[in-house]
Amino acid sequence: MVDLFKTHGVVAFAILAAGLAAIVAGALAVASSKERLGAKVGLGALGLVAITCTLTVAGVMRARIATDQAVKTLEEPLKTQLTVKGYAESSNLSKLGVALGVLGLVGAAIGTLRGLAVKEGEAKPQAADGEAGATAAPEEPQLGEMSDSMLGLGALVVGSLALFSLVAAFMPLVMKPPGLDLPADDPARKFREAETLLSEGRAPEGCAALEEGFQKGGDPKKAKLRSVEGLVAECFDKRIDEALAAGSPEDFQRLVTDLEGTKMPLDDTQKKRLSDVVAMKDQAKP
Repeated sequence: MVDLFKTHGVVAFAILAAGLAAIVAGALAVASSKERLGAKVGLGALGLVAITCTLTVAGVMRARIATDQAVKTLEEPLKTQLTVKGYAESSNLSKLGVALGVLGLVGAAIGTLRGLAVKEGEAKPQAADGEAGATAAPEEPQLGEMSDSMLGLGALVVGSLALFSLVAAFMPLVMKPPGLDLPADDPARKFREAETLLSEGRAPEGCAALEEGFQKGGDPKKAKLRSVEGLVAECFDKRIDEALAAGSPEDFQRLVTDLEGTKMPLDDTQKKRLSDVVAMKDQAKP
């Protein structure tokens, strides 16, 4: 907990202050809920809950943007490792805000609902029997009666806002950003790394990462790639072309031997082409 306040500073203290204020206000709303005052205090508590959760959402977004900026120039796998760590630290803000928000919301909701159920004042007594013949003047609506509908409407609006902000503050705990849904040591991460590197035109590094992913037994389905077959085809073609363009028989032999030991899943056409190149290698042996 201490590290949370050291890392996030003013934002964490603001969430704590607003959350504690919401809890205190919620408790006061429950304590005064036998009177109309409970609804009014509960309305304020709902507003504090909304503020607490809004600060939480803003703090998480700020922390994750800072993490993304900090790791932008780093290479894999360090980039992914630090991103996972940074996002996990930002999720601690969500835990703090949600915990305080839930406690405050419970008290605020109970106090508001019970307070709204209390009738404001008692009905005025009827005219005395001796005044039966007198004409009763029309009664004007009382201030308390006029404010009932406004208080109920305000509670509905602010309560909805508080609930919506609480759900938004909770989302970082259940929804992981793309790329962070796999453990840092899962070999399936190599497939994502390969896809990124190949899209950047860094074929040697990308194909090496793809090969490593298959060698370590990674599951391409877990990586949720656009097309693992497309990555395999791209790397296979590049490695075949590299072997055919080798500057010496020794390089040709080495490159083809490496390709023979590939763990990439090849289709029938690729296997046939590899067999033809292997035959060329055998013919090229002294």
